[in-house]
Amino acid sequence: MCAKFCLDIGDGASAVERPEGMHPAAVFLPQRLVQPPGTSVLDLVQWVFQGISEVHASTYEHQIRFFAERAIITPTNSAASDINDAVLARLAGKNNEILQC
Repeated sequence: MCAKFCLDIGDGASAVERPEGMHPAAVFLPQRLVQPPGTSVLDLVQWVFQGISEVHASTYEHQIRFFAERAIITPTNSAASDINDAVLARLAGKNNEILQC
């Protein structure tokens, strides 16, 4: 359901009505897709990526499916970086950071 909603937004076909006065390019998210105020990044990551600590022991196909079926949308790169750090901290094994020039 969430995936279809996101794809519809990308196609410009979202059926969600915008509140009056909202900018035409803005996206109005249904309340069911928004975390309540005060939810920590760790709570959000734990909710979206339930079972992440066990995914390393599964097949490669399951690992791909696990991450392909989940997403967290953020308004800023800084928030995305915080979420990425929280997700990486829950993965088993060694993490490598690859910097590009």
